[in-house]
Amino acid sequence: MSERTERVLVVGSQNSSNSQRLVEVARAGGAESHLIDGVSDLDPSWLDPHPRVALTAGASAPEVLVREVLDYLETRGYSRTGNEV
Repeated sequence: MSERTERVLVVGSQNSSNSQRLVEVARAGGAESHLIDGVSDLDPSWLDPHPRVALTAGASAPEVLVREVLDYLETRGYSRTGNEV
């Protein structure tokens, strides 16, 4: 996934080893990657100038947080493709 995208957003807790690992793997694949607890942690500058973004989540991330990030991305002009929550 990280080879086909410029940014990877991982929804999950900072103390989640699973979420931390997802960030590490994305970075190793060449994508800029950020671990966020939810929309409030998302820096709008990460989305300019409208890079290709992948969204994933740690195993324990609540589905509602993932959906909120998806909704936010849609307001910024992104469309949902691939597997959805």
